[in-house]
Amino acid sequence: MPTFAAPSTVTVLRVTHAESVLPTTRKWKSDRGLAAQQTARFFESMAHGTVRADLTVEVDGGDSVAATGTLTLATATGTVGGIINGVTITVTASGGDAATATALAAAITASTNPLVQGMVTASAVGAVVTLTSARKGLTGNTQTLAATGTGATASGARLAGGLAATTAGMYTLSI
Repeated sequence: MPTFAAPSTVTVLRVTHAESVLPTTRKWKSDRGLAAQQTARFFESMAHGTVRADLTVEVDGGDSVAATGTLTLATATGTVGGIINGVTITVTASGGDAATATALAAAITASTNPLVQGMVTASAVGAVVTLTSARKGLTGNTQTLAATGTGATASGARLAGGLAATTAGMYTLSI
């Protein structure tokens, strides 16, 4: 699956309609191709006039903030790490807490699991690994975090501090 850099500006398309033409998001989460196809068909129906809807385009002001969380190591021993969005990533403590934190940040960054890759970035300063949501705004606050191993602690059960942007412009088209 391709990965994309975190956008600096987000454009939100909101479609308000009375039609029951789109499947539940639960099905979409497991099949992104299906989601894209059915969304395209929905927009085609709007273009042909068979579905009536209001299309709102909202452009953010570019001032959204990404959620963050930390994994702190203090006299870490054995296998230590974090559980990020349900995915356990660990390293063996070696060379002191700062070296172990650097190795852990590298392991998080190298993860190919889609619940981690493209969802968070990781960096280490001293014995602290800082995780930053790859997506700015409130959605980053939903990403889960836990520490695992002796001497590892998490800043909280979820990343925190993600803030939505102010709206730079909003335009609605009734179709």
